[in-house]
Amino acid sequence: MVPATRKTVVAIDGPAAAGKSTAARCLAGRLGFRYISSGLLYRAASAVALRACGDPADESAVAAAVAAAGLAAARDGVTAGGRPLPGKALHGAEVARWLAVHTAMRSVRAHVNALLRAAAVEAPCVIDGRDIGTEVFPGAEAKVFLDASPAVRARRRQRQRGGDLQAVAGAIAARDAADRGKARGRLAQAADAVPVDATHLTAREVCDRLEEVVRSRACHRVR
Repeated sequence: MVPATRKTVVAIDGPAAAGKSTAARCLAGRLGFRYISSGLLYRAASAVALRACGDPADESAVAAAVAAAGLAAARDGVTAGGRPLPGKALHGAEVARWLAVHTAMRSVRAHVNALLRAAAVEAPCVIDGRDIGTEVFPGAEAKVFLDASPAVRARRRQRQRGGDLQAVAGAIAARDAADRGKARGRLAQAADAVPVDATHLTAREVCDRLEEVVRSRACHRVR
């Protein structure tokens, strides 16, 4: 039963560089839904912690800083105290270095999950991440687990960020292992999620497939 206070949620989970954000953004546009990246919220939490905490490894200090920052999911990213956070603040080297530490903190995960659930009260959403369909919205109207071969994901990440392909592939493999082995928020396919392999699909074809899934699973809520 879907709570009356929550709108329709489409959960898209999958490993790094599988094309989740591209597909989720495309799908949200087609459905007229709001697109939300859980990853950006975690990056925002990390950016706040690095700016406000003397010791960004101190979970109590990080939790207090994140709670005081007034973070919220926005249509085009994340806001803090009602003001948009610039991309350079979310994708800097220090955020990348500390992100795994902060996403492993129980209090940070609880806060981000609360922000995601609050956003879903306001509007129908397409949300991508690692544990959206398993932990954040286990009752989501439609769930997709988007994946692609390690080689394709490595090439995609290299196109995005540059670097040696072999090194990029190794980093992705390490990220996969870490994401699947997390005590909280681990990467896993929900039992009722539809698997979509994007290895041999174009971005448009992935979006087409996701739209088919959503309209078949949540047709009574999607116009």
